Amino acid sequence: MPKPIAPDFVYKLTSVSEPSLSPDGSRLAFVRSRVYADTAEVRSQIMAMDLPDGSPVEFTAGPKDGRPTF
Repeated sequence: MPKPIAPDFVYKLTSVSEPSLSPDGSRLAFVRSRVYADTAEVRSQIMAMDLPDGSPVEFTAGPKDGRPTF
């Protein structure tokens, strides 16, 4: 039987939301959110990546960024 998920597991999760595709389809922007254990605060920043094979890079520094659009 698997171990139950402990409440502090939330600090290991990353949420991805609000995808925005560039008009030419070459770039994707999205919001990455995490809960930080030191403050129990949700922080979010906009990430960007080149498609189809780019790695995501920080586009904004946060702490509460959202709604990326091209």
